[in-house]
Amino acid sequence: MNEKYIELRSDLLLLTRGLAIETSEYFEDIAYQLNYIETRSPEPDLKIRVKSVQHEIDSANRTLLILIADPDRKDAGALINFITYSQRLKDKLTNFANISMAQNQIDNKLSN
Repeated sequence: MNEKYIELRSDLLLLTRGLAIETSEYFEDIAYQLNYIETRSPEPDLKIRVKSVQHEIDSANRTLLILIADPDRKDAGALINFITYSQRLKDKLTNFANISMAQNQIDNKLSN
């Protein structure tokens, strides 16, 4: 992007912002849930957040595919990796949450 001086248009900036916000909130929910498990308080449900992040990723993919087909939108191709990395990050966060929650449950059983 820097070498070819590609500037992102506002629609793509909003797309990246929305995806970044959803992913950040998912990360915060995971941290919040892990804290709840440690204190044995009720757990927040991460399934809703995962679906919300995945919906945002799917929506971004659909939007990006339409924009890539437009030869005047050279900025759209620059975000393909961003969407891919966002999907991978969501998957890694989900795996981390599952492993951490399972480990906390094992630790709680062993301490009882």
